[in-house]
Amino acid sequence: MRPLTLADLAPGDRVFRWWDTGAFGMTMQPLTVVRVNRKTVTVRTRQGSEFRMAPADIGGRLTEEEWMA
Repeated sequence: MRPLTLADLAPGDRVFRWWDTGAFGMTMQPLTVVRVNRKTVTVRTRQGSEFRMAPADIGGRLTEEEWMA
């Protein structure tokens, strides 16, 4: 699977990134795309936090079933 690019992303897309939880290892963090800029993507967590990240840090898209899990 090729990495997502800025052209692949749009507001409302559901994506994930790998998050280091420390002693528990890596876990998948679901995110919603808020904005796509020239170099970064602004995303929102389920808890409501927003931050910018590089598109290369996005692990991929989430399906509806994965999002609801």
